Amino acid sequence: KGALLAHGYTARATHAIAERLDLSSADVSLGVTSLASSYHLVANLLPGIHRAVSIGVRKQWDPGAVWQEMDERGVTLFVGNPLVLGDLLRECRARGRKPGAFQKCVSGGAPVPPDLKRAYSAELGAALVESYGQSELGGFVALGYPRKEPEERFFAIGPGLPDRETRVVDEQDCEQPVGQPGELVIRGGVMLGYWNMLDKTQAAVRGGWLHTGDMGVMDAEGYFTLLGRWSERIVSGGKVIYPRYMEEALLRHPAVHYAGVIGKQDPAAGQIPLGIVELHAGQTVTPEALRAHCAAILGEAGSPEAVIIIPQMPMTPTGKIGKQELIRLYGGLG
Repeated sequence: KGALLAHGYTARATHAIAERLDLSSADVSLGVTSLASSYHLVANLLPGIHRAVSIGVRKQWDPGAVWQEMDERGVTLFVGNPLVLGDLLRECRARGRKPGAFQKCVSGGAPVPPDLKRAYSAELGAALVESYGQSELGGFVALGYPRKEPEERFFAIGPGLPDRETRVVDEQDCEQPVGQPGELVIRGGVMLGYWNMLDKTQAAVRGGWLHTGDMGVMDAEGYFTLLGRWSERIVSGGKVIYPRYMEEALLRHPAVHYAGVIGKQDPAAGQIPLGIVELHAGQTVTPEALRAHCAAILGEAGSPEAVIIIPQMPMTPTGKIGKQELIRLYGGLG
């Protein structure tokens, strides 16, 4: 779908992002993603232009080459997704240090695993700023600060930005109390509509509010935590399960490179959670050991029913795990 964004509110949104990230002309950035990605536009290019940042763009991801470029160019801000940031952390560990000027990074496209966020702070002394947005916005719904947060908010994304209003609602569009999960809906500074798709526009924007299809929760300080896509929820025996915590548990195993959890069709329960992983090169582990690893962290009831290991994780053009492809390949009966 093509989302039509107006210039004015996109400029306003990315000015707010530059301010939240505390960017200045002293900063040097590097973003590794497709130029067609709206995330790259609002996390690297436009905020950098607002503050005269020396902006770097790189299409191909190669951890060693990127680390070297960051060190040589004096990159202070790196923009990527959790998968790329995990690779960069391992490259820093292998070299025994971070790139010399590196201070902060922005992550988007998927929730950040807690261990990754903590490692950037503890090992690299760099702030990992989590973001949450959509192509329909021309900006972010929520964005963290480049600083260490109190422990109770350490794993939240961050508060909303001042250019738009965000609510958490139930299935009847009634606002949820603080701490209760629901769908995130947004008003102000959203798309004009989908290009030549009036029906889809009307389905997404109702009563002036853009329905994101993402499930989250807001705390008393206005900080948002993302639970997952409504379309990716797993309904097992009548219970709604969001894959995030199972995926994070799988990623805590040292042999696991990438992890995704999907709903696999089941004749008795409707769906069961299935963990799918790609291992690091040269690593070996059994599916049974991975499931036991999850159970030790989450308990039996909160763990995948099964885990499979695949040679290569399907990825989208913007560097995210291809969840729909995983569902197509592994989500059916049998």
